Order: sequence, then C-alpha cells, then structure tokens
Amino acid sequence: MAESGITAAAPSTLPAPLPVTLSGFESDEAARTFAGKLQAYLHVIGQYLDLERLDAVSVAYNYPEALANVDRGLGGTATLTATSASYGLGVAMTPAVLRNGVVKAHMVYDANVVRGIEADEINRELFHLIAHECGHVHDLKARDEAFPNVLMQTRYSNLRRNVLGSTAAACWDEYAASYFSAQFSIDETADNLAELFIGAARDAREHANESIKRYRRHGDIRLVVSEVGAEYGNTLKFAAYLLGQLHGLGMRLADHKAANDFVAGHWCAEFVNRLDVALTTLMARYGEWSDITEFSILETIADDLLKDGGVTVTEISDEEVYAQIPFTAETMPG
Repeated sequence: MAESGITAAAPSTLPAPLPVTLSGFESDEAARTFAGKLQAYLHVIGQYLDLERLDAVSVAYNYPEALANVDRGLGGTATLTATSASYGLGVAMTPAVLRNGVVKAHMVYDANVVRGIEADEINRELFHLIAHECGHVHDLKARDEAFPNVLMQTRYSNLRRNVLGSTAAACWDEYAASYFSAQFSIDETADNLAELFIGAARDAREHANESIKRYRRHGDIRLVVSEVGAEYGNTLKFAAYLLGQLHGLGMRLADHKAANDFVAGHWCAEFVNRLDVALTTLMARYGEWSDITEFSILETIADDLLKDGGVTVTEISDEEVYAQIPFTAETMPG
C-alpha cells in the first residue's frame, strides 16, 4: 500500500495557537476548562494524524447555528446543515474553508455531546469521535497536495453532476476519515457503524419509491432526482463509513457478520461490493493518485445505483439534463 501519512507517535502537528470558539457555556471558567481538555485530545491525535490544515474549532450548544455560521471563505457555498435522519443525528462536522488562498478545515462540535471529555477518565468513544474529524483534516491536506486548486473550487454545473459528485465526495470523505481514525476506535465502533449503514440501506428503496410516487403528481424533476439521489447516496455513504473502519483495522466486510449477512440478502449487495473494491483501490494508492479522475469510479457506482432505483439522468449540455423515470408497479401512486 502507498504511504498513508500515519506514523508512530511524534511531535504533534496541532497548530499553535489554535483558535477555539465556545458558545453557550455556563461560564468563562467552564469554557476555559473544556478548551484545555479538547486541546489535549487534539494534541495527542496530532501525533498520529496530520492536523497542519486545521484552521479553527467551534463548539456550541446550538450546533445547527454554529454550522450555519462557519465562514467558508468563498462565496456561493451552501449553508451547512446537520445530518438528521431516523437512523442517526449529526453531532460533528469538519467542512473545508479557504484562508488566504489555502484550503483548511474548521471543526464544529455539538457541546451537548463532546463535553463528556471533561470526565476524569478518557472517554474512548468521544476520543474516537474527535479522531474521526481529525481524519478529515489529515485527508484534506493529502488530497489538496495531490490535486491543487480542486478542493472548494468544484462547481457542479447541472443536477446530475451535483447529485453524483456529492455522493462520491461523501463516500471518500467518510471512508478516509473512518480509515485513519480506526486506530482510536473502541470495540463497539464497527457495530455502531454497521447499525447506521443497515438503518440507511434497509428502507432506502421504499423511501426512494415514495419520492417517485410523489413526483408522479408534482412533476418536479429537480426535487425527485435530489430526493432519490439522497436516499441511495446515504446507502453508499454509510457503507463507506463502515468499510473505512474495517479496512483501517485490516478487516473486510466479511469479518463483520451482521453487516455481511445484511448485504448478502439485500439489493444493495452489488453496489456495496463495488464500492468496497473501489475504495480499497484508491486507498492503496493514497497520495500517489495520478489524476482526480481516478475517483470518478465512485460517481459511476452512484449513477448505476440511481438507475437501478428507476431514475436515469442524462446530460444534454453542461447546464441541462434529461431525466427518465419509467412507470413501474412499485412507483405508481395508489
């Protein structure tokens, strides 16, 4: 495998000073105490992962507001929103930001969750949560160095590219972060990620078909492609989380019985197995990729899954697309 960038314990790569913004804490003293704990966690992780590109950290009790307030440093970027689904709620995010022409990362945490690190004993579950976000920082630097002037510069010119590109990016981002943070994980991590994946995949087809049924009435192509793309995109994204965790520990999907049994009997098997191969191949060439097009295989898998779900989107031009959504018994309104 190509050099991953992970080394044995070494001087920490955590930037100093590191700007930390804390919101909603009961007192300045409580905020300072927490900030010291958080920086201690980050310092240790920075001995194993490259945190040079970490720009700042925000921790807030109003997590959605903190996300929305992140200055991305570039106009035209979408407002950040927390993941909210029946199978999981987002409590941390590390978006890319642009600072003086350099792509960096800004961590955002939900204080309701991460204040658990203030306990006397190290909270291994939160240690891993923080390490996962550090994995994003580590990977951001590697990809920006491999493909200068690409991160944060991509503008999807049409609906098809947006849906497929967003899915592909999410798959790699979460796979890499899970892979690099696996060394900090606890025994239950793989089980928790398997539960998230199964929760996302189990009802994805039913939910996507319901979106298509609604489309039969409202006729909004952009809405239905976005909704169906999100359902199937989440199936791939949460599979990527799990695969990253397993691969980071030198394991395969077959080593996790519950996830493997679910995939074996589910329609997603073909796509998860293809995703497994694609991500393994990309990680084996980590940092030595010859061209950004190597990652296009992830878009191909997302496109094929979308088609399998009954939605085919074809580009007419750079700006226009044509969508075909054939009538089937599963997608006809009752």
